[in-house]
Amino acid sequence: MVLTKPLSASGALLALLAVALGGCLGSPDTMIMFRDLADIPERPGVTAREVNDQAAKSLEDDRARTAQAIESLRSEPFSPPEPAPMRPDP
Repeated sequence: MVLTKPLSASGALLALLAVALGGCLGSPDTMIMFRDLADIPERPGVTAREVNDQAAKSLEDDRARTAQAIESLRSEPFSPPEPAPMRPDP
């Protein structure tokens, strides 16, 4: 549709309102579906402090070993690999 004369302010407002309301009507596929509360699992049990402390200690030990490995790799001399042999042209 091609407009041959300028749209009045009330006409523009009416057109804008129609577009805005048309977007709100949407299809039923776009409706919000709420989760069934019966599907929510039970709250997990509280982990014992000893287990948490053991996991924290294990992670701390892993970090220390990793830091030690990094430092030993940094201190090793680096030698670049030998270049690949040139292939003769066929």
